[in-house]
Amino acid sequence: MTHAALAKAMEMPKSSLTLLLRTLAEEGYLVADGRAWRTGPALSNLAAPKPGLDLAALARPVVRRLSDEAEESAGFVVLEGTVGRVLASAVARHPLTYAYRVGQRLPLHATSWGKVLLAAMPEAELEDYLARTSREHFTPHTITDAASLRAEIERTGPDGLGRSREERHLGIIGLARLARDGSGAAVGAFNVALPSVRFSDVAEARIVAALDRATASLAAQLVGRA
Repeated sequence: MTHAALAKAMEMPKSSLTLLLRTLAEEGYLVADGRAWRTGPALSNLAAPKPGLDLAALARPVVRRLSDEAEESAGFVVLEGTVGRVLASAVARHPLTYAYRVGQRLPLHATSWGKVLLAAMPEAELEDYLARTSREHFTPHTITDAASLRAEIERTGPDGLGRSREERHLGIIGLARLARDGSGAAVGAFNVALPSVRFSDVAEARIVAALDRATASLAAQLVGRA
């Protein structure tokens, strides 16, 4: 429906409707399609809940094991509109570490888990994201322009390793893997974050192995629940 048609149907002034439409688009509930608006991916997620499935409860012990095995802080993040939301987190037992906050909503473009979630998007949704989101520069390393971000996403691939190289916070490295359910559908992403001073080839190998075990563990729990 066009802006004018929506305003008429809702009996709302066009000026008031404009802000509402923009807000819904930022959250992924609507997508601008030329001069009209159509429903977005976040609305589909609301319309098709998985009865009885508490993804956060399933992810929590997996994240705790991931943190223990990686020896660094870990989190599980789900896509929520055009951002990610932390469902579960575990803080590393180091004096110097990075902590995720459950419920925290973070941008996709500057995080390792955000890149794997973007890589798993259907092409039309990815195009909408690249065309319609504003991407903040957090550090000198943040990738914000559409062409460079698309290239980064293509390098990641839908089943690849997501990387954030001090793109959200200076001095923090992130590694992530996509999490899938029993049918192979993307449900979120597991992430490990650590200070760059502790990052090495040995640390990366340990973290990647732990991420692979975490994704396999959650997928096994979700078999038959998709």
